[in-house]
Amino acid sequence: LTKLQKQLKVVLGLNVAEAERIAQVMQCAPTAHDLCQTLTLEQVVIHARQEAFASSAEASASVTGPYVKKVSITTGGGDNFNAGYLLG
Repeated sequence: LTKLQKQLKVVLGLNVAEAERIAQVMQCAPTAHDLCQTLTLEQVVIHARQEAFASSAEASASVTGPYVKKVSITTGGGDNFNAGYLLG
């Protein structure tokens, strides 16, 4: 991804478990800010169940979203979140 960033802007979307795994390999904190800095990507976005975090070289932000205690299905939730983020 870091090599690809030299060609175009890379936005990496992760769930919390994925962020923790990548941070362990990269030996950094599992935060959007630290992953973005360590990987030197355009943006890193981490989506949790109740909130999301985004970071770029210029700024970091978080937002609390709607939380549904009893959902029918969670499969594809992260994909839908990432698609909405990029569309926005």
